[in-house]
Amino acid sequence: MLLVPEGALKLAGPARDILSHVDGKQSVADIIGYLLTQYPEAGAAEIEQDVLGLLERLRQRGVIRV
Repeated sequence: MLLVPEGALKLAGPARDILSHVDGKQSVADIIGYLLTQYPEAGAAEIEQDVLGLLERLRQRGVIRV
């Protein structure tokens, strides 16, 4: 569960993995590379789309800043 200004987000699976690596030190490419090792059945394009989509939604809600 992630508390955000408008409420809370329930995180599961890859979303939890993505956010666990958002630490200001790793690049988006690093996070995508890590997820490719964890979810080899998913294609690189799909993982990239999922990561970028989640990060953009969180940015729009004020959870993260770039």
